[in-house]
Amino acid sequence: MKTYKDHLVSTSSFLKKDIRKPIFRSSAIFPFMLNKKLNVNVHFLGYWLIKRNIKKVKVLFTIRSKNGKILKKFIRYINQVKSYTINLKKEVNFNKFQSLFVGSIELEVISKYDMVYPYPAFVINFDGVNNSSAVHTCGRIYNDIDDEYSNNKFKVPETGFDVLPSKNLVPFFSFVNGNRGLKNFNILLKFVNFYGQEKKKILKFKKLAAYETCFNFFLSKEDRNFFQNKKGIVKIHHNFKSFFPRFLAGSFDKEKYDSSITHTYYDLSNKNDKSQYWKNPNPKLYDDTYVAIPLLIKQNMKTELAVYPNFSKNKFDLNLIIFDQNGRMIGKVKKFLKIDKKFNSPKFLNINNIIEMNKIFLKKDNNYFCKIYTTYKDKILTRLKFGLNIGKFEEASNSFESNICFNAHVPINNFERKKTSFKWGLLLNKNNSQILLSNLSYLKSKHKKANLHLKIWNNYNDKFMSKKVIIPKNGNYFFCLNKQIKIKDFLRKNTGWMTIQSDNPFVNGWYLDISKNGSVGGDHLF
Repeated sequence: MKTYKDHLVSTSSFLKKDIRKPIFRSSAIFPFMLNKKLNVNVHFLGYWLIKRNIKKVKVLFTIRSKNGKILKKFIRYINQVKSYTINLKKEVNFNKFQSLFVGSIELEVISKYDMVYPYPAFVINFDGVNNSSAVHTCGRIYNDIDDEYSNNKFKVPETGFDVLPSKNLVPFFSFVNGNRGLKNFNILLKFVNFYGQEKKKILKFKKLAAYETCFNFFLSKEDRNFFQNKKGIVKIHHNFKSFFPRFLAGSFDKEKYDSSITHTYYDLSNKNDKSQYWKNPNPKLYDDTYVAIPLLIKQNMKTELAVYPNFSKNKFDLNLIIFDQNGRMIGKVKKFLKIDKKFNSPKFLNINNIIEMNKIFLKKDNNYFCKIYTTYKDKILTRLKFGLNIGKFEEASNSFESNICFNAHVPINNFERKKTSFKWGLLLNKNNSQILLSNLSYLKSKHKKANLHLKIWNNYNDKFMSKKVIIPKNGNYFFCLNKQIKIKDFLRKNTGWMTIQSDNPFVNGWYLDISKNGSVGGDHLF
């Protein structure tokens, strides 16, 4: 793991090259599973041409079997801004007589020009019978010795996803090993239930080949009983060094036809060094940290915030403010959750219930975002990670919540003076695809409206459809693809992308795909 400061230094395009090493190879590696009813796609936009003004990049695709054997290699030159999809059933020639295929796909982006980030903006999509889930790049094979060394400076466990209690669901985490085989090693799992109780379990491995794919369905009947029919978490203690150990994780149904996928995150609960903390540059102007999450009142969906015990010991409060689409403040709840240094159990906070209990009335015909901000007793955390669970009000055995992994934003001095921003998000176009945008920030006052230029890109050519939107200060905009008939026709039933160019640096959001059974797949914008 890098410190947060080292991460900022290594990914800042404003630093001189003698301080920040340029990135000419940017890569991702995904484990995947195919069966009769489950397909897997990898989606990406030719964003390098817009964001980095690079005219062409080369992408090398390598598909491997479960044991790491290379099955297929091919190259594509990306010289158009459009939507790209890799259909893995087609690539491995999966036919209707096969029952299961497990393997991996590695994508290496090669450029003559600095791409800044060593991890590219790819999305893996598990497309099942009743839902379609997605998550962005997680694992990758290191570029060189320096890359490996800097990311192994500190060894910490991985955690930060929901272990679901339903007997009809199968939790998992998965990864692809690096370029060095391993023998006789263990992974220690620490289960933490709703009440903060812990249970240990050891996964023993005799051998793991180079580039081998590993899916771990880690929950036995006895383990499930430990969670007492409530959500919990698992902390994964490992010693992997030859690949970036951000695991693909989530849950399948019993048949492994449908899923909810996300990625793990650092467990920093036992770290307390200076690198874990941040200083608010101007407490009079800025909140300590904040996040902006949507409330899908019109669609009768709940919003749940998962707070995991994976951060350094600290004392702070969570507060919320509700804003409608016009930026009007509807209500405020202070200190709805108090965190102290003894915090050791996950909290799954139904935001809708908190709003209702505090007698804040929300209209069914409006769109809302919730700004959640922190007030610290002492030092601010650099890495405060949450889970966003959007789903049905009543839990159903055949539906999945979103469980999106995301971080709180720390205040950066004078960031509000930044003149433009560029974001992009996926339109899966499988069920009910939406992109939900907000204009919220850590500014306590003097926030400005945002003028947006939206472009929608298909996978046929480099043409786009355009839309101008103005979001008032503290307002929001909900883009629902099924209501945009011309744009829907433009995508021709295939996956597309939306880019968002703004004159306001704080515009951000989420992309979702909501199935008929209430399952929600999605992620935060790039």
